[in-house]
Amino acid sequence: MNTPDYSVETKNLFASFAKDTKGRFHHEKPAFDRRDCYARDRDRILHSRAFRRLQGKTQVFIATDMDHHRSRLTHTLEVAQIARSIAHALRVDESLAEAIAIAHDLGHPPFGHTGEDALNAQLDEEGYFNHNLHSFRIIIDLEVQYPSFNGLNLTWECLEGIIKHNGPLKETDPFTQQFLKHYHKLYPVKLQTFASLEAQIASIADDVAYNNHDIDDGFRAKILSTKTLRQVDWIAYHIRTVERDYTNLSAALLVSETLRRMLSCTINDIVTATKKAIIHLAPTHADDIRTAQRPTVCMSPSTDQQMQEIKVFLRKNVYNSAMVKRQQRLCHTIIKRLFYAYEKNIDLIPKKACILNNSKDNQRDSTISDRQKIVDYIAGMTDRYARKAYENLQNQM
Repeated sequence: MNTPDYSVETKNLFASFAKDTKGRFHHEKPAFDRRDCYARDRDRILHSRAFRRLQGKTQVFIATDMDHHRSRLTHTLEVAQIARSIAHALRVDESLAEAIAIAHDLGHPPFGHTGEDALNAQLDEEGYFNHNLHSFRIIIDLEVQYPSFNGLNLTWECLEGIIKHNGPLKETDPFTQQFLKHYHKLYPVKLQTFASLEAQIASIADDVAYNNHDIDDGFRAKILSTKTLRQVDWIAYHIRTVERDYTNLSAALLVSETLRRMLSCTINDIVTATKKAIIHLAPTHADDIRTAQRPTVCMSPSTDQQMQEIKVFLRKNVYNSAMVKRQQRLCHTIIKRLFYAYEKNIDLIPKKACILNNSKDNQRDSTISDRQKIVDYIAGMTDRYARKAYENLQNQM
């Protein structure tokens, strides 16, 4: 039996190429340009209002005076760039990997994960807020830009990747339960399997991006120093290689070059480890990736351990730092009081903000609970808008 050739010179049969798409939920007339369906998905996400709002949403540092700290938008763009690089090296569909990467954080509320935790805390036992689930809700319902349908009408493969980019879903997980309750009949995917190789690429690119840029942002915020960075063996190793090649570098240039080398090493490791996993699995179809027993896109064990050490380091030194914790307490208070005010008087929410009022199905809005309208409204806010809404409420009291 001939062994399949999985070299980069071969277009791989296990990729989710556009010609094999399962299509879109709503029928559309044929396009008159040269973009394939996944490139069209990517561009629809890029032109969405939810994507533009990411520029005003927190990644880690909230309402700081730094011009160069990451926002949720710049984080997303870095994830997309890394995903596209890996997809290109593996000769799979770059546009699909990029589209999933660009869409993966659309559902984040203001103030990052603090905002997500605060919103979830306001819901009763039957409610649940998760930014991945809200990303899906935005994509299928809340973006109202087309006269023929709600949402962006993305391909099945893109929707599957957004739902499962972090891997198979467990039946006991609240995300799974909410998806099965509200969306699975219309958008059936096998929740217990992995998503495509392209979706797995988007997921690992997310981890790589925030590990690197949160070090950079922590350094710029003066929470981290070159001395504290040397506490992590892998970072210290790369610092030494930079110091060996260059003398008398400023601390800023030293950290910048160190992170550049770490990123290159990590991407190369992912490509090499994933190729080995592919050869071991020997897939001949995209579904072979989905039904595998473990993720196909991966790092070597040593690099994965190094990445885990960096996550622990960042949690201790950045995410749990006094500066970030102080910001988080304020943001939690803002979300909590906004939710309480809107729940007490739903008319405080502008009519135009109830997006489904403007959809092609005007009956839809009457079936959405007030609590869901509040969640949709707050989740769509930028940090600045949430602060202003909070200040306005304070002035009215």
